[in-house]
Amino acid sequence: MALMTGGKVPLGSGDIEILEESLMNAYDEEGSSDIDEITAKVIRVVKNDIETGKRANESEQANRVKHYNIYRAKGDDIAERDGRSRIKCSDTMDAIEWMMPSFMRTFAGSNASISVVPVGTEDVKKAEKHERLINWQFMGRRVQGFNVLYEWIKTALIYGTSVIKVTWRDIYVKKGFDMPVVSEAEMQNMLADSDFINIDGSPEDIPMGSVLTEDILAAAQNDPIMLAKIGQINAYPQGVQPVALESMRVYRDVRGTKKIKSYSGPQVEVISPEDFYMDPEARSIEEAQFAIHRVWRTFGELRQLEQDGIYQNVDKVKEWVDKERSDQSNHEESARYAAAGQNPPETNATYNHEDQLARRKLEVFEWWGLIDLEGEGFQEPYLIVFCGESILRMEKNPYGHGQPPFEVLRPMLDPFKFTGIGMPELVGEFQSLKTALIRQTLDNISFQNNGMWLVNRNAGVDINALLNPRPGTVVRTNIVAGSVQPLTPPSLHSMPLTMIELADSMLQKRTGVTSYNQGLDADSLNKMLALDTPIPMADGTVKLNKDVVAGDMVIGSDGKPTQVLKAHPVQMPERAFEITFSNGDVIKAGGEHLWTVAIRESKKVFPEFEVLPTERIFDILQDGKHTAVIPRVKAVEYPEKELILDPYILGAWIGDGNSHTNRFTSMDEEVTDRFRKWAEQFYNGGIEPCKQQRSGRATTYQIVNTPFRQILKDLHCLVDSRYEDTKNNIKHIPEEYFTASKEQRLELLKGLMDTDGCRYKYRGRVAGSSAVFCTSNERLMEDVCRLITSLGGIPKITSREPVNQDGRKYKRHYHISFSMAECPFSIERKGRDWRAHVNTGRVKILSIKEIEVEPMRCLSVSAEDRMYCCGKYFTVTRNTATGITKIMNASAQRIELIARVMAETGIKPLYQKLLMLNQQFIDQTIVIRVFNEPIEISPDDLAGDFDVSVDVGGATNKDETRAQQLLMMIQYAASLIPLGVMRPENVYEVCKKLYTLWGWRDYDRYLSDPQETDKLKQILMMLDQMARALQQGQAPSMEQVIQAFQMVYQTIGSIIGADAQLQQSGTPASEDVALATGGEGNGGQFPASTIPQGLSNI
Repeated sequence: MALMTGGKVPLGSGDIEILEESLMNAYDEEGSSDIDEITAKVIRVVKNDIETGKRANESEQANRVKHYNIYRAKGDDIAERDGRSRIKCSDTMDAIEWMMPSFMRTFAGSNASISVVPVGTEDVKKAEKHERLINWQFMGRRVQGFNVLYEWIKTALIYGTSVIKVTWRDIYVKKGFDMPVVSEAEMQNMLADSDFINIDGSPEDIPMGSVLTEDILAAAQNDPIMLAKIGQINAYPQGVQPVALESMRVYRDVRGTKKIKSYSGPQVEVISPEDFYMDPEARSIEEAQFAIHRVWRTFGELRQLEQDGIYQNVDKVKEWVDKERSDQSNHEESARYAAAGQNPPETNATYNHEDQLARRKLEVFEWWGLIDLEGEGFQEPYLIVFCGESILRMEKNPYGHGQPPFEVLRPMLDPFKFTGIGMPELVGEFQSLKTALIRQTLDNISFQNNGMWLVNRNAGVDINALLNPRPGTVVRTNIVAGSVQPLTPPSLHSMPLTMIELADSMLQKRTGVTSYNQGLDADSLNKMLALDTPIPMADGTVKLNKDVVAGDMVIGSDGKPTQVLKAHPVQMPERAFEITFSNGDVIKAGGEHLWTVAIRESKKVFPEFEVLPTERIFDILQDGKHTAVIPRVKAVEYPEKELILDPYILGAWIGDGNSHTNRFTSMDEEVTDRFRKWAEQFYNGGIEPCKQQRSGRATTYQIVNTPFRQILKDLHCLVDSRYEDTKNNIKHIPEEYFTASKEQRLELLKGLMDTDGCRYKYRGRVAGSSAVFCTSNERLMEDVCRLITSLGGIPKITSREPVNQDGRKYKRHYHISFSMAECPFSIERKGRDWRAHVNTGRVKILSIKEIEVEPMRCLSVSAEDRMYCCGKYFTVTRNTATGITKIMNASAQRIELIARVMAETGIKPLYQKLLMLNQQFIDQTIVIRVFNEPIEISPDDLAGDFDVSVDVGGATNKDETRAQQLLMMIQYAASLIPLGVMRPENVYEVCKKLYTLWGWRDYDRYLSDPQETDKLKQILMMLDQMARALQQGQAPSMEQVIQAFQMVYQTIGSIIGADAQLQQSGTPASEDVALATGGEGNGGQFPASTIPQGLSNI
């Protein structure tokens, strides 16, 4: 029996060589053992391994069928009875389906799910190319990595163990060819080349001296031997036909088929559990003596593989089929279809085997393992394909790693065992318990609504009317009273529901899938705020409650960002209330919405804070004797902004500046110094005393030679009655200053307080930590209150209408008193002896009233104290459900651990095999396209020492995390560049990376390289110098002019891509872009149309 050995490519990839001598070389030249003995030995080993593996596999089959039935809600082992409920709980399927999005988001939710890590720094660039190649291969249309991972992970969750096969595959397509004349040498090469099939042609002998036709001369061009027999064709005089110097042979009308490789790359497939046999004594594939993949193939497929040179001995398989006549079936596959309520397909053909032998399916076993052919105790890895009693293929393991091409995925490891633990083992018993309880509850309800009857046999009752009750039915009877009585079982009350809730809670502990991470927590749905409630964001913007989404960063009670874990669905609360706070906020909340409050009676000291729902606070405050307060937010922290005007200067001008012009009045040298220093940063800028002074001891100054007036107009603060768009302006704090950094906002407040503020006095004495701001501008009063609140202070507003001696009323005047930790003054006379105020202030609930119910929603945040800010003035409210953060964190940890186990024990080894396959089989340069960008990869790019990594972060997308981090870097760039930590080039690279993560590869359309821009500025300066020299009569040389404009063209081309476009086309786009030829300095490289007309005529 001939054996197929020594193949150079994996199974199913193309032709192999049949080298019996490679097997015989294992023995001495005298032939101490012949091929038949070796074949018999191999068959005995393979058959024994197949039987051993099959027995081990079948011993687990009952458990696998049971687990799949539980997954499909068919395996509760509870007998179904006629007339009773047949409902089945699907907790196992629910748990798996809720886990799958997290796992798929983790392992396939990114454009670069696979990371290739270089072991040494010299391989960093190679690792980047290899990473892009593997991601392109695995997620491409050939491998379809998303579908593979989905099936692999779900199979593992159902059965506890799932196997995947990773091989290399070459796919060929056959194409016919027809050549009029072929030389003898070329014909021999085609016959020797296995890519050519069924070659046929007519030989023709050409005697010496024969005149050669054009088709023969054309065939000779690619054949040196044939050319030698013709001589130098070009040496013949014109009109003289070449002749054969020697006799030769050609072939005419050569036809045949050529195999053309259409794909060469990895092939990944998930193996059904009943089709994988392994050494039962091994705990891992690496330890196994053998691993077997059972493949179902039709006899026709075997014939085709034999014709392609992959299989051999198919005739012996036919003899075995004719002799055995045994039908093979896949019982476990049939059980899966039955559990799904579907008819199982026929595993074996049911056709007439005499007429349709090619359609009959057979068991083909791909045996991968270690075998000792020499009998000396040394085993070598082999691949043997076996069917019936015959070896169809045999070769040494074709893969460089020397292992069987399988990887195993197990969501939960079972110590010292090969198999893992699936979800049915965790959930199955609780699923059966819930099924029984729900059935009993439904049956009880059914009996309550349609009970049994106790009927006296002699009552003469219409039994059909009793058994089929309908409204208005008349039941005829001859009964004596009491002969017919209903038999109604007692109600189960709440006990079954309590047990179901208990089972659910235990299920959540086992699986990690909770009602919170499903977004289905019923208790949290009533703890809500109105949809139009403003929610301040951590980036300084404000969203309405209805627009907040999971992942948004809001502001916690400590003034720092906190993440929204879940934005719950919009619901109608049972009760709704409107709460008015002393900070000016009016918040509408559901009756069960939670608040952190302290409530005291009369003048007693406030107790510790506690958590109460809105409706409870409402009930307590109804007697009018209690006071309720909530904690106030600490200073809100925003990133530093690049503002158009220094915050202190703006604040000082709002306080003591002229509303109509760029003037200000002050008696403090510290204030005037700040204005002077700001003005001097401009050319000839400064401040000058005005000619007319009408401010008593204070001096009025004019800010000169600065854009101060225009800046105020841009901020809409300057009143200019001459123009329609500025005549209604009013002094106020622009919106962008409210979301500046804490330091910038404090500087703004200091400017206001240094001019229109003072220390608070109590009984004639200055209070150590209180201040007052005065204004008659109502808009400014509101703005200052908002500013103070964002800095952790609580403003208290008092107002009065001043009355002159003549009894006339003037404009209302506002006093804003407040205290805070930081001193709100910068001048020494006002800030002297300021004592920092500990942030223990509270916000008082002024009133609370019940209102009509309206749509609301609740939020869950990640802050440890479960509090966040709402409203315009940062009112501190509370998370929806106590302990939700801990519950979700514990759930995420459980799911993340399962993901980590799968990543380290299965997915990472899969990617490592892909890496090694590329290094082994890619032997020439290839070009792939990623986001329409061509990437050239050579074998040298793949050579090196690499590892792979899989990023596991629960359900967190790695690209989204990186994008958030890059956005934070951009936000802080303005403050880092002056420190020298970042340069504009670094910011450009950050932006490029961000656009790439977003999938925008054409970032050059939206971003400008600072280096190219700087280079262009330098060139323009050089051109300006040349132009000035021309004006002075100093004309530069032609070479200098051409060189300068070449630099301009190349720089602009690199920025807008014009240079690349011209290089690709190789010619100008039109006659208007003809290449300049006047002057050696040009060298025919600079488009003349881009040279200014005056210079091109020099």
